[in-house]
Amino acid sequence: MMPRDRRNTKSKGQCSFPQSWRGKWFQNGVGEIEVSNVNITNHGHCVSHDGNNKYLLLNRVKLCYQCLVLTSKHHNLLQYKQSYCVNTDTIQEVCDMITGDFPLYTMIKVSGSPIPCPFQGHFEFYYTNGSENLCSNPVSSINACADTSRFNFHYKKCPLISNTNDKVQSFQCLATWDSGGDSYLYGRFTGPQLTTRESQYRCFMYSVYSSGGTMSMTADATCQGLQSPSLGNNVFKLYHKVDKWPQARCVFPDIFGSVSEWRDVNSRQKFMVNKRADGFKVTEILDPDFVIKDKDVRAETKLKVTCIGEVDSASAGQTKVKEILTYVTDDHCESSYRCVRFTLRTNKVVELQISHPTDQVEYSCRSSLFQGVKKHVLLPLDAPPKACPMKGIYNYAHRRNGCTGRLEIGCSRDSEIVVDTKCAGGEKADILQCYANWTEASDRFYVIAGLVDDLRKAADCLVYRVTANGHELEADTDCGSDRVHLMGHPVEFLIKSPIKSCSASTTRQVPVIPAQSQESHGQTGTIGMSGSDNGPSSSVFDPHPGGGKKPTRIINAHSGNAATRAACAGVVLYVGAFLSFLAHAIQR
Repeated sequence: MMPRDRRNTKSKGQCSFPQSWRGKWFQNGVGEIEVSNVNITNHGHCVSHDGNNKYLLLNRVKLCYQCLVLTSKHHNLLQYKQSYCVNTDTIQEVCDMITGDFPLYTMIKVSGSPIPCPFQGHFEFYYTNGSENLCSNPVSSINACADTSRFNFHYKKCPLISNTNDKVQSFQCLATWDSGGDSYLYGRFTGPQLTTRESQYRCFMYSVYSSGGTMSMTADATCQGLQSPSLGNNVFKLYHKVDKWPQARCVFPDIFGSVSEWRDVNSRQKFMVNKRADGFKVTEILDPDFVIKDKDVRAETKLKVTCIGEVDSASAGQTKVKEILTYVTDDHCESSYRCVRFTLRTNKVVELQISHPTDQVEYSCRSSLFQGVKKHVLLPLDAPPKACPMKGIYNYAHRRNGCTGRLEIGCSRDSEIVVDTKCAGGEKADILQCYANWTEASDRFYVIAGLVDDLRKAADCLVYRVTANGHELEADTDCGSDRVHLMGHPVEFLIKSPIKSCSASTTRQVPVIPAQSQESHGQTGTIGMSGSDNGPSSSVFDPHPGGGKKPTRIINAHSGNAATRAACAGVVLYVGAFLSFLAHAIQR
């Protein structure tokens, strides 16, 4: 056993590992390693640190000291060399035992987020697969994906090289770094035969330029054995196929291109337009904080869309439609021609449809390729609430489940709707806020509204109609939002009572201008128009600056289903829009 005084090691300040290192890592041949503030699995407890990258650890199982020289090559990757485990407790003495020929170990962060790959586009490649010959016939290929962190490797079986097969493996980039003038890439392959982490993780040394390049890959999950981009266990010779990647040749309509970030009404997808307005990507958001503009959150790219040509505008009734030819790469790493159809519903509310894929650009805008495709109703990512139409109080009844309710529009805030619902199982009170509204064909009224306290700002698209049975309101299944349900039933409301005015005691005087705007009248705009607002603003702001006492607001009386609350809100909005339409008709 080591002497007691040997265990009273002093360090230069507190010995702990950086916050960014803490968590679970994977190392080839070892498995998962956990780094805490002062401990590393299988290595021991940190007792001394030289202030740079040398750490002295006490192994309490073996009762010996070991030096680790740790280097962070990337926030997802650590490399280290280690000394023998000895009784000496002086950090400099133990670390000096490490020489240049000691093995270099690599650890990859288990939960590390993928990064953009260092080269993009479509490539053809030859490969050696551990032999001295290049498999060049037939030619293998690398396909880019919508997500810039991923590629698909399409290997072809080579008759002259053993252990080669036709196969497809997906690769995701996790770390890149430069060392000694050489460039390195670390990532993870996935495929049917790759069932262990040791078979999935690989390290590359690469040299890639505009027309192609070379890269060598390790035989295991370490970064050992890489001598140069052209020397290694498996060498790839790359040829960049520029003709397989059409360049942007047009820009998207002003109303779409002038806003850099959009969201769908469900707040599940974000549409990000590049600075040149000649391309956009669609991401599926995994974090509710995505509604905060420019915040870096977890997302998965589903589509990458490039503008390559314009089509003459079409007209459907009063609606102006703009169609654009595009080249699209999806999340399966497949690329094709598609037509993107833009419809301006009202100021800064755009309906977007993307056709089915085709390999013939001249056919991509055929109407048959739009059959069954989803509509995306888009709002600016940071769209503020708007004043709700027709302030007042209404009663409604559900056509199927016997529930009844009361809607208070603009009585607490001009942009809010208070929904009281009574059913056999209880009562609920919820608050919703309006984002947009418009009319179509003079007999259909659309409103977008959502719960005021929803972090994602998810909303619903509802339609109000005049039918033989009276005035009906229901969720629009063709609007791209989830169909709203109330007490287990879709929203199917009958509007029963006439309008009542808000009482003076409940009205909250929010200075919102109920302007004769595009949204108020529901006029369908021209798709080429500027994205700037027309008419007075209807944004909502706090009428009580300085922290003065504010009127009491209605809050949730019972925890309710979000879809239920949103549905009720939509009812109110549609009733108001319809009554507004009737009022204009009577005046005429």
